[in-house]
Amino acid sequence: MRPSCGHKLKGIRLVIRLTKGSLAQRSVVLLLSLLVIGLGVYAAGALKQEMIPSIDVPRGSILSVYPGASPEVVESQITKPIEDAVSGVTGVTGVTSKSSSGVSQVTVEWDYGLNLDDMTNKLRSSVAGLASTLPSGVDPQVITGGFDDVPVIMLALSSDDDLNTLTDKVNQQVTPALKAVDGVRDVSVAGEEVHEIIISYSASTLNNEGIDPATIAQLFPANSIAIPSGTMRTPTANTDVQTGHTYHSAAEIADLQIPTADGPVRLGDVATVAEQPVETTSISRVGGKTAMTVMVVKNPDANTVSVSSGVTALLPQLQADLGNGAEFTTVFDQAPYIEQSIHDLSVEGGIGLA
Repeated sequence: MRPSCGHKLKGIRLVIRLTKGSLAQRSVVLLLSLLVIGLGVYAAGALKQEMIPSIDVPRGSILSVYPGASPEVVESQITKPIEDAVSGVTGVTGVTSKSSSGVSQVTVEWDYGLNLDDMTNKLRSSVAGLASTLPSGVDPQVITGGFDDVPVIMLALSSDDDLNTLTDKVNQQVTPALKAVDGVRDVSVAGEEVHEIIISYSASTLNNEGIDPATIAQLFPANSIAIPSGTMRTPTANTDVQTGHTYHSAAEIADLQIPTADGPVRLGDVATVAEQPVETTSISRVGGKTAMTVMVVKNPDANTVSVSSGVTALLPQLQADLGNGAEFTTVFDQAPYIEQSIHDLSVEGGIGLA
């Protein structure tokens, strides 16, 4: 019992000494309290405002589509070559795959801590090396990312314009304007009208001209290649530069020249080239009007609330520029949740100090 009482007495004496010291040095205690409060206020203002922490997931997928191919063909001609190629990439720890009718999915895992962009480029390089061995028309897509790929803000844009007109306006006005907002990494659009080029020909017509139908398919890889050639940097924006040429209309494609033994033949003279909308599988409307979804993704080091505020401030002007009843509706925004969390944290801290 005596040792226990001795410890209690020592604790009481320590509290008494601290109390007397605080009362004797009131100005010092006040200054220290103000310093702690000041540091707390500064820390709250400098706090990186995120709803989801920036985490790079050490995993990626390589998706390939081969319409009409059986699972066995997909496995042998696409999945297996891709598996062999990516297995040799430095840092890769595991490769799994799934082959189904017309679709190949290869999942790649790597060590934690490796740079996501570096791994993405390595995977793309290894897959690009298979271009000559994969079946014609198969274009594997490398998909990687982390929580930074979650949109900061998601908007629905409705308008009295038809979908084709609205798509053109979004591509020409909305997307460039939003990409120029400080901290924005990418702007993606869903629900836009996509067009495709249909080439119809008669086998007898091609035979009369001495043209192999396979020659028509070979025209496009040879004539529609755009090669990344760097980035042009200015004080206000970065612009990706590409060399090469891509075709954007049926008329341009119809003017392609097909080599024959008797000289070049214009594609449009032996085939019908037409542009038409891709069949719509989903429709989005807001208040009975045609709508599209616009998603904004920020840079990993950007402030979520600042990016959201910059985008939101731009919307009234964009609505006025688009005209014809254009209206943005916020579907999802991370900023209010973050601001509310910080407000609650500040209130709790203030209550604690009080």
